[in-house]
Amino acid sequence: MANHNSKISIIVPVYNVEHELSRCVDSILNQSYTNIEVILVDDGSTDRCPSICDAFVMKDRRVRVIHKPNGGLSSARNAGLREASGEWILYVDSDDYILNDSCERLIAVGAKYDCDIVSADAIREFNGGREYMVHGSLADGKCYPSRDFIIKTVKPCEWYAPAWLNLYKRSFLIENNLFFVEGLLHEDMEMQPRVFLAAKTAKIKEPKRSRALVRQETIASYIFLLPSLIFFVGFVIYPMVLCVVTSFFDSTMNRADIFVGLANYKELFADPIFIGALKNTFIIVVVSVGVNPRQTLMKSGSFISVWSFLSIRLAAAADSPRF
Repeated sequence: MANHNSKISIIVPVYNVEHELSRCVDSILNQSYTNIEVILVDDGSTDRCPSICDAFVMKDRRVRVIHKPNGGLSSARNAGLREASGEWILYVDSDDYILNDSCERLIAVGAKYDCDIVSADAIREFNGGREYMVHGSLADGKCYPSRDFIIKTVKPCEWYAPAWLNLYKRSFLIENNLFFVEGLLHEDMEMQPRVFLAAKTAKIKEPKRSRALVRQETIASYIFLLPSLIFFVGFVIYPMVLCVVTSFFDSTMNRADIFVGLANYKELFADPIFIGALKNTFIIVVVSVGVNPRQTLMKSGSFISVWSFLSIRLAAAADSPRF
């Protein structure tokens, strides 16, 4: 029976990715779930990757490195699997990164259901865009027998081949000799059907959305709305507030403003011309907008217009000379 503190061996095949490697490994070491070992498999890199791997070994005792002659992605992953000591296996490509709560959420599902595979969702980023790899047809948190999982994901085109999309129980991989075929292109597409068909226990779809992802998207949304918010505050809210503040003062040129309290309001609401204009404005708003709930936004805009009208009149009263 799996437990919530089982070690995860994270295998990272490395080959000539010196510009992406640090981001990848940092995202792993910053996981909220700390019971991990990171196995960096340097597959004969000819750039700075070997020294970067060695530096991470010195930085964090959870990191191990394997330096080997170039043999391809399958060879590197297999080498990492043979050296792994964790109860669970997670493959992470060296040009990718994972959210900081990924391991915590995956191991929680694996421990709860004691399954062979925990299948997750992912986002592919390219040229500034995003592609969501989501198992939308599966119920969150539900166990599926392996064959049902395959059928339910293949039919809606939600069968994703990448090996890095799943958390695997190491004993399951070793006992079923589930290693990658070396020397084969698109090795994931050959490997994944063997893995899922060999599994005896249920598969789990990762439940709920990642807190880290929600936080990222929330920040991005606020950044997107920031220019509009600045415009609204600067050209709507600030002038209205300034008008209200000014209305409490007697503002005349060539001397400092004098605080008069509600005197301007008394003068304004005693003016029959203003009262008539205010009534006409409200009538126009009510008649033009009506009671259609779909015009709520228009109502809000009309309210701002009325309030702006009132504020302007108050400011005008404040600026009127007093003798």
